[in-house]
Amino acid sequence: MTETRRQILVALQELSDRYPTMRFGQLVITVATSAKGVSISSVYDVEDHEFLKAAGELKERHVQE
Repeated sequence: MTETRRQILVALQELSDRYPTMRFGQLVITVATSAKGVSISSVYDVEDHEFLKAAGELKERHVQE
């Protein structure tokens, strides 16, 4: 497993703790679509580093709320 993927899994765990009512698939799609502002149909285009960045941004937005 790459370090980026390990960090993605940690970020998803943290987001899951912050948004406990969000289903896992919903959480993944939310992060992936915010990575590039992509549509659900093009989620597969999101690179790991873009996904990780989007997960971090989502965590930061939650802290600011």
